[in-house]
Amino acid sequence: MKVRVKLHGETKRGVPGLVGDYVEASVPAGITVTEALRHIGVDLSEVWLSAVNSHLVKGDHHLKDGDSIEIFAPVAGG
Repeated sequence: MKVRVKLHGETKRGVPGLVGDYVEASVPAGITVTEALRHIGVDLSEVWLSAVNSHLVKGDHHLKDGDSIEIFAPVAGG
């Protein structure tokens, strides 16, 4: 199945196939958000929040074909 992942901040570092902020990925059916991120090469230590189709989800959320995933890194400032 295919999903589209938008990455923000440090979550983009080292992800192959990234075009701008997005990567289109073929992933196994029934995969979770965490498994999909691992599959495409995201450093999970950089992930703060995940959203699927504009709804915040946990890493154990199961994906469906055509889902749009957005991944946010923690923000630091001062």
